[in-house]
Amino acid sequence: MLLRDAFVDFPACGPLDDLKELPETLGPEWGEKPLDKVFSRRHMFLRDLMSQADQLNEDPPARRPLWRERHGITTSAESAATFDALVARYVDLVNDLDTLCYFDRIFTKDCVDDQRGKQPEQYLYQNLTVDLAWPLDSSVLIDDRDLFYDVVEVLHDAAARPRDGYDHAYCECGWHGKQFDSTSGRAVYRWRVNKLFDRHDVRLRLAEDGAEEGRLVTTTDDARNDLIDTATSRTTPSVDRVQHGVEQFRRRGATRNDKRAAARSLADVLESRRKNVLADALTKTHAGELFHIANKFDIRHHTEDQKADYPDYYLDWIFWLYLATIELTNNIIEDQQDGATAP
Repeated sequence: MLLRDAFVDFPACGPLDDLKELPETLGPEWGEKPLDKVFSRRHMFLRDLMSQADQLNEDPPARRPLWRERHGITTSAESAATFDALVARYVDLVNDLDTLCYFDRIFTKDCVDDQRGKQPEQYLYQNLTVDLAWPLDSSVLIDDRDLFYDVVEVLHDAAARPRDGYDHAYCECGWHGKQFDSTSGRAVYRWRVNKLFDRHDVRLRLAEDGAEEGRLVTTTDDARNDLIDTATSRTTPSVDRVQHGVEQFRRRGATRNDKRAAARSLADVLESRRKNVLADALTKTHAGELFHIANKFDIRHHTEDQKADYPDYYLDWIFWLYLATIELTNNIIEDQQDGATAP
């Protein structure tokens, strides 16, 4: 079932077909000596495939960008067409996952012996307070971009991968899933949606972990994504405030006030480390410079002498500067702890 979900089945060739051609039994086959007393040939095939998973190339080679792409030139018509295509491909993705029983834990199987009825529509209305047909109608979602993104998040929570099942042959009903697992189902859903968004140059992705898991957040470059992952996975006492600041900054549709609050949260973390961490690593003057921006640019104290008329992109710069500085202090704390425990 994992191979069925992970690989395309048209044309009829690939790992799933290769697996089916191998015998399930242990011991010698076709007059050969046994290769393993525990693993069958199918087991060894799966083991080898998993060990080489990093070498599998999902995407085709990148095509060379044309003039307008290289110069960042897009028209409103092109942007609309890109979004229309994104919604249409997303609806195809949802229909594919529904065929694979990924929503049957919530919606139940639409079986010839037991019709699903209006369960998908009821679930969507309960979570969105909007009447939507199932299967989804792409034209409705194209007309309301915010509703589309809400649907993406709601269906993430409904996804669960079947780990077992059976084929119901009566009237060609099809596959019925069992033993649904939400963790892996949601991970597959996030992976497929994020790949789809990447291909359509949408600067949003479903967050992979933490309080934001399954919610759309704005994307950045890989280096800054790595910085967020590292800084929010620490076990320091202030990690909750760091996570809260990151969540405010990355939330879909974050306003200027959201970003300013995020920068203030990070500045407060640094303030708590000013005397016991930064004082040991920097001179008093240099440590104070780290707070000059927060104190002068209407981030923390909101006094009359602060600068409040700066562009929003300054907030982006301040946020990343402070997050990087927090990670710097995390490393300083580790060094201090290592020094304290050294013989």
